[in-house]
Amino acid sequence: MFTCLTRDDDKYRNGKETAPHTYLSENSVHPGDIHYFSNERDIKDLTDKFDLLSLKRKEHTWMNDGIERFSSYWMSVRHSTVRRMI
Repeated sequence: MFTCLTRDDDKYRNGKETAPHTYLSENSVHPGDIHYFSNERDIKDLTDKFDLLSLKRKEHTWMNDGIERFSSYWMSVRHSTVRRMI
């Protein structure tokens, strides 16, 4: 399973940009978190070596220091056909 924030999440473009679509968030629950914000094409490109089982976009609101925040992320379930030899 793989999750990644979308570019609609409240934290997108909030804080210092460290790389394209990547930010050191000022309103993260965990100070110092660096987040990459993806679009659907990014998710497919990053995981193209795995078989896609499902790709869903999940959204909800949550409270952070008394402020309602919007969360949006991709949830991708993939399967690898490569078997590891132990």
